[in-house]
Amino acid sequence: MYNPGAEDSTFGPIRTNLFPTEPGATVFQQYQLGNAAFQVGTGPLTGCSAVIVVLKRAVYIGHIWETETWSCSAAAFRRRALSYFSGEQIEGEGDRFNPRLYNMQPEGDDRRDDTRVFVMHPRRTQSYANPQRSNYRAKVPELLTAIRDAVGWQDVPLALYNYIPVNEDNADGTPTAANTRYIAKSEVGTALFQ
Repeated sequence: MYNPGAEDSTFGPIRTNLFPTEPGATVFQQYQLGNAAFQVGTGPLTGCSAVIVVLKRAVYIGHIWETETWSCSAAAFRRRALSYFSGEQIEGEGDRFNPRLYNMQPEGDDRRDDTRVFVMHPRRTQSYANPQRSNYRAKVPELLTAIRDAVGWQDVPLALYNYIPVNEDNADGTPTAANTRYIAKSEVGTALFQ
């Protein structure tokens, strides 16, 4: 649980809260890992998705916007999300996935890369019931397939977590100024990699 002002001294403050310069643009960043501990995050997740691909040498983290990507046409979804993994022309910001850093498959018991994939996607409802129901359940498998294809390993360990979005609106859908200000000044709803 995030406790403002009490960051873990091992990792220090969040190096980057991944956020696009163009409102609504998908953004991905790749970081090669070294000897120094750090943390990077993306958020707030109010209906967007976070993708994190991590292994011993690098981490690839992205923020896929809900309104501008998930709820659009299949062609827009392909350009704004899948293209980061397919090698097609991207529509967004940041780094294209570099498979040379991630595709060393395990041989026997030697898991040289130890690649892991984590996807955080909004639940269909604000309820704790039915945690397996993704909000955009027809498109989520497309994203997971694109990631597996890019990694080059169909059995890569992958965790899909359907989260309850941070609510910044009133019951009638109008923004709550207090919630919006609180979210903007804190790390509430941030997907964090350490």
